[in-house]
Amino acid sequence: MKIIIIGGGIVGLTSTLSLHKVGFEFKVFESVKQIKPLGVSINTLPHCVRVLTNLD
Repeated sequence: MKIIIIGGGIVGLTSTLSLHKVGFEFKVFESVKQIKPLGVSINTLPHCVRVLTNLD
């Protein structure tokens, strides 16, 4: 199965890491040419941090 991820933000990249971990084939499409810091904060709740921690 081939999976397409639209967007390289936190959800898109988390999805790709999760899919990679279980062996799926995927392709990520992002509209910006270069990803750079925006200078904003992201509120991560404890259950979200747990998911991100388990992606290694």
